[in-house]
Amino acid sequence: MRRPIAILAILILAVSLVVFLLWQFRSPGDTTVGNLPILPGVDSTVLSKYPPREVPLGLQEFRSDVYGFSLLYPQDFVVRVEDEGGGASTIMFENNKTIDGFQIFIVPFEGSQITDDRFKRDIPSGVRKNIKNIQVDGATGASFYSVDASLGETAEVWFIRGGYLYEVNTFKDLDIQLSNILATLKFL
Repeated sequence: MRRPIAILAILILAVSLVVFLLWQFRSPGDTTVGNLPILPGVDSTVLSKYPPREVPLGLQEFRSDVYGFSLLYPQDFVVRVEDEGGGASTIMFENNKTIDGFQIFIVPFEGSQITDDRFKRDIPSGVRKNIKNIQVDGATGASFYSVDASLGETAEVWFIRGGYLYEVNTFKDLDIQLSNILATLKFL
């Protein structure tokens, strides 16, 4: 009877030791903040300076130290980040069941104002309707409706902050949802 207990105790000790060693010698890319993985290039010491926010039921927090912001989004959305090269990224927030979602394209940007040339370069349709000046956590920008060849009518919010242009878009009929989400965006 003592032998099975001793073997079980040794087995538990061995598993605990392996888990401890794996934790101690993990690579920096294996860490997480909350339930979100830290993306390559994210400095976890900076994230620790800004603890996670109180998140209401039904929402999750997305944080990016690379671009210096946090926002709350519906918990049934899946987040994907694509490196576009040259310091640019697209962050997609999607509900795969309902096809709802939005995306944020972020690109390095010099200047304090978005020009007509920039709009034309990033919106091939050239359509900008119902343009309004807006603020996103203190960053001045514009909201408007547009047309995308693959998405149809879209709601867009563009703003500049910290040397980056943020281009946020979704389907036009989700503009209220996008406004509510952007109201939670906080720069770190």
